[in-house]
Amino acid sequence: DDMHYLVFERPLHMLSTLLESTSDASIMSFATRKRIVFNLFRSVAVCHEHNIVHRFISPSNSARTSGYALSASEVHEHMSGSALHTTAPEILLGDKVYTKRSDVWSLGVVGLHILLHGAPLIVGKDAPKQLEYLYRICGSPRDDVWPDAMHLPQFVRPKHNYHTRLRKVILERMPAFPDAAIELFENLLALDPKRRWPVRRALTAPWFADQLLDENGGTMDFTMIPSTVETIGASSAPKQDKSAKKRKQRHDAPPTRPHRSRRPSRERPSS
Repeated sequence: DDMHYLVFERPLHMLSTLLESTSDASIMSFATRKRIVFNLFRSVAVCHEHNIVHRFISPSNSARTSGYALSASEVHEHMSGSALHTTAPEILLGDKVYTKRSDVWSLGVVGLHILLHGAPLIVGKDAPKQLEYLYRICGSPRDDVWPDAMHLPQFVRPKHNYHTRLRKVILERMPAFPDAAIELFENLLALDPKRRWPVRRALTAPWFADQLLDENGGTMDFTMIPSTVETIGASSAPKQDKSAKKRKQRHDAPPTRPHRSRRPSRERPSS
């Protein structure tokens, strides 16, 4: 009775693979990427309105809004296998309560990943390195920035006092990145969870104004692109076909006579 199951149709694409396979701007324009980000935000907003915390928002988990845990209250949500590079700093510092604001951080990371079409901005090999790189871009957790950070179980005061340079890093990746979009992501990637915008607030940001006016527009026919799910599932197919071909060749080949080694004759040589 305590088990819940979610059943979805088989998706045509995984977003992470789709982004990697559509480097051509004519196939995946910035406007299309913006629409994808808007729809992703809107889906998570519906989850949050029903007190559902996703906990694993990533491009590889965005074919369908799935993978979230059902809960009557966000207080009982804890970190459970979320991707390191999308995990909120409070969770990396040992906070056991995974809230909607932790989801907001992940949305900010994934949104930039989609729009900048490259590797995530912050990628560390483990939690300490992830935090170090995170501080270099989003700033150190000072008392005036995130006063509650020092009370978290795994908090260690950074060796350096970094100031936020998120805007600079984004513009280095994409000089034409809209200023209104930078303002949005600066509020999503605030170190202090209390200062992060809720998803509904993010959806009303000036940068999304055109998306709100055009609820049914800006879509893309993804059926024109070969299914990335099939590509992944069929990766081992050529090996199987090759093995089957070899077996068929062995069965079709004409039988060969066994090799007989020449033994010395036992007959005495004639005199």
